[in-house]
Amino acid sequence: MTVVAGLTTATGPLRMYGRSAQLHSIDALLTGVRDGRGGALMLVAAPGLGRTTLLAHAVRSFRSLRSGRRSARAPSPPRA
Repeated sequence: MTVVAGLTTATGPLRMYGRSAQLHSIDALLTGVRDGRGGALMLVAAPGLGRTTLLAHAVRSFRSLRSGRRSARAPSPPRA
């Protein structure tokens, strides 16, 4: 829990319901990035349907991918 200027904000893991297909797509995209393939992520939906939450999941997943053992960057080409 965080208290700032009299405001209290409860913090905890994000919970998403009914988004397994979208989460799978994000995870597949990031697996490709980890393996050196590019990709793009486009979130399209009406306001209030969870785009920001899905984007936050993608950012957290990418950051954990970058901090992990395997690099998120494609391998450098061999030098001649």
